[in-house]
Amino acid sequence: LGDIGEDGYLQATLEQIVQGANEALDAARQARADAGREGGGEPSDEARPFTLQEAEALLEIIQRLDPPGIGARDLRECLLLQLRESGQTDSLAYRLVHEAFDDLIAHRWSELAKRYGLEAKAVQEAADALAKLDPKPGLRFSRSDDAYVIPDLVVDKIDGEYRVFLNDGGMPRLRLSRVYRELAADKKKFVGENREFVTQKLNSATWLIQAIEQRRQTMLKVMHFIVDRQRDFFEKGVEHLKPLTLREVADVINMHESTVSRVTNQKYVQTPRGVLPLKFFFSSSLETTTGEDASARAVKAQLQKLVSEETPADPLTDSQIVAALKARGIRIARRTVAKYRDQLGILPARMRRRV
Repeated sequence: LGDIGEDGYLQATLEQIVQGANEALDAARQARADAGREGGGEPSDEARPFTLQEAEALLEIIQRLDPPGIGARDLRECLLLQLRESGQTDSLAYRLVHEAFDDLIAHRWSELAKRYGLEAKAVQEAADALAKLDPKPGLRFSRSDDAYVIPDLVVDKIDGEYRVFLNDGGMPRLRLSRVYRELAADKKKFVGENREFVTQKLNSATWLIQAIEQRRQTMLKVMHFIVDRQRDFFEKGVEHLKPLTLREVADVINMHESTVSRVTNQKYVQTPRGVLPLKFFFSSSLETTTGEDASARAVKAQLQKLVSEETPADPLTDSQIVAALKARGIRIARRTVAKYRDQLGILPARMRRRV
């Protein structure tokens, strides 16, 4: 059980597990022998080593436990275990996984249909049923550390204009202690090293408060610029996001690029379009036929929309996507389309085709 990962898969081969168990057995046997010699007693009966057959029998028991698919050595076995548990060992889905897994994951529907003497649609339906199985059954029972994001900034549309606010109303305001300020100012009662110590600490505290306030103001400046630059995004959506770099923002607000990078790193803003990381608004550019630049993120959104609207029986190839984007004024290479498609988790056209 210790070799089953959070996803439910066996993390080591049975040979490795048997070897590890026998090595532990040898170590325990040696420890008992050493203890027997020191104590003058007789060594206990030696346990026989574990065998691969025993490990296989134990794994078979584990694989009959819940959730179905637990203890699988790979995805193929995981699917077979789930189909077996649901009584589908005579189904086409089971045969496809058991006999033609490589062709199945490559979406070779026509080849599989010919092999089994079926309509391609029947193979497609079996594959659709398999897609409903759980590829990582153990995750349902693993600890999930849900991360809740508290936005650092808020953008609201008020009277037709977008306003930017810091979301730190619940944070206590730092201020210098009046008692220590009075002590430092009293030159008669508070002198020498004590006064010097308090003065030094007050100066450090003042610097810290000023640094925090400067950071707050920098965040506001950055967000104000983003709102002005990306107004089309707030009005129309991600397809209208404009290219933007940290250097552009730094030049406008007269700060170093590294400063802008720090104040936007792991910072979030609540907008009418959801809670977004500030880094969302920064992306590289692609040339358009109009002479303006298009945001890479906006191009990805257009690519995703093209695929979502394509005909399932005749999906768009990368070359066709290039042509479609060109018709929209975006110049993009086919290899860039392939890269963006991979980043979006979109399969190639031949694997998206449905019958």
